[in-house]
Formats: sequence, C-alpha cells, structure tokens
Amino acid sequence: MQKNNKVIGFLLIILCCVTWLSLPRLIAKPVFALTGFSASVFPKFSLILLLILSTMLLVTNLKKKNNENITENNSEFKNQSIGRVILGLTIIMSYVFLFQYLGFILGTLFVMICFMWFFRVRNLLLLIFIPLLTTALVYIFFEIFLKVQLPDGIFIF
Repeated sequence: MQKNNKVIGFLLIILCCVTWLSLPRLIAKPVFALTGFSASVFPKFSLILLLILSTMLLVTNLKKKNNENITENNSEFKNQSIGRVILGLTIIMSYVFLFQYLGFILGTLFVMICFMWFFRVRNLLLLIFIPLLTTALVYIFFEIFLKVQLPDGIFIF
C-alpha cells in the first residue's frame, strides 16, 4: 500500500503540472467578465488543492521507512458488503436522475440526508443543519458569485 501511495502521489503531481501548463490553451480568456472571476479560477483552485494533497500524500509516505513492517487492518474493507456499495451508487444515480425534476436545492438536500443516514449519522441536528448549510453555500457560490443558474426543477425553488 505504501508503494502504491508513492506512485499515485507522484503521478498526481505530474498530472497537476501538465494540466496547469495546458490551462491557457484549454480555457479562452473572456472578452469581458460580469464578475471578477474568469473561467480559469475554479480549475486553478482545484489543481492547487490537488497538488497540495498529492504532495502531502507523497511526503508522508516517503517519511516512512521502506523496511517497516506495516500491518494494515484490511478486515474493515473485507467486511464491507457489496450491498453498501450498490446502495451508495443507487443514491448517486437517483440524484443524477431526479436533479432535473426536484431541482438543485431539494435534490441536494435529499441526497445529503440520505448519504449522512447511510454513513450512520443519527444526530437529528446534524442531519438537518449540515445539508442546509452546505446546500446554501453551494447555491450562493454558483448563483451569486459565478452567476451560474442551477436547475429549479418543477417547484418554485
């Protein structure tokens, strides 16, 4: 596992560098912008975040000695049933399908509550507060800052 993490970290760093260098050719500069953001802001932000996380993965695995016997507990992964994976994929597919009918707000709230319940979050306050806050922040970011209209669905919101 340690070798795999090193390889993946190194490959992701290379991917970040290549993508960063090719961004000017992939995203044209707008003639004028309604906001202070250009189309390359989100890809650049994502690449910087991926580069930081990949570097952290690589550094933490390089610090470990290669001759260390690391006993990883894979029993957690072995005990997971295929049913949980299928249920998770079903939730995602239902979100994709119902997104156009329910709209962004209701669809995202529903899916976040389903996933939190799926991951055994039973605190009612968390089940209500986290999906509401996350949906509101994403809505504000896209609708107000980026001026991207999100699907309304068949309801008013």
